[in-house]
Amino acid sequence: MNVEHIGHAGFIVTSGDKKLVCDPWFNPAFLKSWFPWPDNRHHMDAARTADALYISHAHEDHFDREFLKTMPDKGIEVLVPRFRSSYLTKEIKELGFINVHEMVHGSTYWLFKNLDVKMLIDQSHKEDSALLCEDLETGYRFLNSNDCELAANDWPQDIDLLAAQYSGAFWYPHCYDYTQSQQVAKAKEVVKNNIDRLCRRIKLTGAKKYLPSAGPAVFLDPELRHYNFSGIFPQFVDVEEEIERQCPDITFHSAMHGGIYFFADYLHDRRHEWQSWFYEDYAPAESHELAAHFRNLERTNSVFLQDYRTDLAIYSGRDDWQVQLGVVKGELEESFDPHYFMNVPPRVLRAVLDGRATWETALLSNRIKLKRNPDKYDYKLMGLLSFGDRPAQTRAMHRAQRASETITRDGLILPRYCPHAGEDLSIATICDGVIECPRHNWSWTTSGECITAQIPIEVRKA
Repeated sequence: MNVEHIGHAGFIVTSGDKKLVCDPWFNPAFLKSWFPWPDNRHHMDAARTADALYISHAHEDHFDREFLKTMPDKGIEVLVPRFRSSYLTKEIKELGFINVHEMVHGSTYWLFKNLDVKMLIDQSHKEDSALLCEDLETGYRFLNSNDCELAANDWPQDIDLLAAQYSGAFWYPHCYDYTQSQQVAKAKEVVKNNIDRLCRRIKLTGAKKYLPSAGPAVFLDPELRHYNFSGIFPQFVDVEEEIERQCPDITFHSAMHGGIYFFADYLHDRRHEWQSWFYEDYAPAESHELAAHFRNLERTNSVFLQDYRTDLAIYSGRDDWQVQLGVVKGELEESFDPHYFMNVPPRVLRAVLDGRATWETALLSNRIKLKRNPDKYDYKLMGLLSFGDRPAQTRAMHRAQRASETITRDGLILPRYCPHAGEDLSIATICDGVIECPRHNWSWTTSGECITAQIPIEVRKA
C-alpha cells in the first residue's frame, strides 16, 4: 500500500494497480473564501483516474462538487458513511455517480485485492467520518481521520500512519467583535485545545507516524487575507514543537506544506477565481424572504427548539431585520431584545436565501461579522445555524441533551454522556470542582452549572 498526500485532506491510496482517492479538493470552497494551500492542482489528473472514491463528509473542503463533476468514470465505487441524514449520498448521486456504497460505523469492506477499509463515523450530532485502510499482505494500517472527532473508545489502535487535522477550521473567534488582545488570547486557547485533542488522538491510536493534513486553507480575498498564517489557522511549523513535546515518540511524515510556495504567485495564479465572487449578480434580500427562511428553519427543527426563545439582529448592507425565534403562534410576547448580532454581506445573504449556501457555509467563509451579548456560546442558535438544514442532526442534539444514563465518578453521580457531542464522561477530568469533557473541553461545575455554554447537567453526590 502506498499513500500519497495530494493536499489538505486529500490522499491517493494505491494497492497493486488500483487507486482509492480520498477527499480530493482543488476548487475554492465556502463562497470562494477558502483555497487549498499549497497549490495542489497538479494532482488533478491523477485523482481523476481513481478506481474508487471516499468522501468523508459534506464540507466543501472535502466534498469538491466542481471537481467530482469532471470525473470521467461515474461508475467507480464511491464509499460514503451512512449518516443519519441522506444528504451526502443524495448529492453524490446527483453528480452522476451510480455505484455509491454507504457504510455503517465499524463496518469493514474488502475494497481491492490486498486492501481492506473500515468506516468510522462520529456518533454525535455531527456528520463526519474517518477511514482505516489496511494492507492485507503487510498489515500496514493507515488511518485517514481528516478533521473527524470520534469518541475515545472508537479510535482504532496500532496505527502505522495517522493523518489528522492540526489547524482550525471554524469562525470563532475571528468573526466576533473582540479587541485585538482578546482575539489573540482566544485564538491561542483554540489552537491549544486543537493541539491537545490531536495529541490525545495520537496517543489513543498508538500512531507511529503522524502526517499533518486537513489544513490550513489559505484566504486570497483581500478582505480575508489577514486570517492567513495566524490565529486559529497556524502552519505546521508553528505547532510542530508542541506536538513533539506532548508526543515525544511520534515521527512526523513529510507532507505538502505551504511554506515551500510563494503566496504572491498563488494569489496571482488564482486571481480570476477569488475575484469572481465580487462579479456575481445578486438581488438584495427582502423582508418576506428572510421571515419565510427562518420560519421554515423553526418548523423543521421544532423538536430541537422546544422551549427556546431568542432574538437575532441581522444587518446586511443598508438593511437590518429583527428575527425572533420561538415566538408562540407568530405573536410577539415581549419587546425585541437581541442577544446575537450578525452583519451579513448582501451577496452572502442572497446565497443563503437562494439555497446555494447554508448558514454553516456562510459562517465558515469568515465573511460574516458577529457579536453576542452576553458573550456566551448559544448552543441552540449555533446548532440551528450550523445544522438546521439537516434536521436529523438537530434531533440528535436534542436526544443527547436528554440522555438519562448516569455514572459515578469521584463521589459524584453525573450523566454518562456529554450533552454536547456524546463523549463518555467516564474519562472526563474532574479537578478543583470542575468536570471537563476531553473531546471539546466543555466543562461544568460539580453543581452542574455549564461553564462553557448554556447546557447544565444534573450532578449530585453519590
